[in-house]
Amino acid sequence: INATILKGDKIGLIGRNGEGKSSFLKVLAGLIHADDGNLKVKNNTRISYLEQQPPEDNDYSLFNIVARGLGETGKLLADYHNSLQVGNIEKSDQMQNEIESKDLWHYLYQIETILNRFKLEPTAKLSTLSGGWKRRVMLAKAIVQEPELLLLDEPTNHLDMQSQNVLQEALLAYQGTIVIVSHNRDFLDPITDKVIE
Repeated sequence: INATILKGDKIGLIGRNGEGKSSFLKVLAGLIHADDGNLKVKNNTRISYLEQQPPEDNDYSLFNIVARGLGETGKLLADYHNSLQVGNIEKSDQMQNEIESKDLWHYLYQIETILNRFKLEPTAKLSTLSGGWKRRVMLAKAIVQEPELLLLDEPTNHLDMQSQNVLQEALLAYQGTIVIVSHNRDFLDPITDKVIE
């Protein structure tokens, strides 16, 4: 492969099963290293990766999971949300002061907005959801940090038509760069402007 991914590209990555599409995305995400060749990524590029399979057993609330897409900031907001849920006023007051001092309230709004867009109940547990709903949660987690490069591996797996439409609308409105592995051409065609086969 000799390819350049430019800012704002919307790329569909297609090919037969077993040809290395998922491995290529993992190399781009920095999860694995290529046996050979060079990968050059602009410094401080935020990259978010959605793998094919959502986690199976996870008793975290959906708010917690989506918030953790924001790293340490998300962890603080998730802890604050949890302390409010259990009525721990002392802890929530302490965390509220930290959130205010670091000016993080807009991230809380960001989490709530993405949960609402994907019609996700913040207090529900991931382990209670079907495969399609788990997929929605992991998509929300991938999108919430507003990465410059969003890598999606078969994002329509386990999604019903309504969920696919919600995802398609979100990706059409997305300003960053996208690389999508998918066999679903009806889903890919409106979103992508380049294809790598």
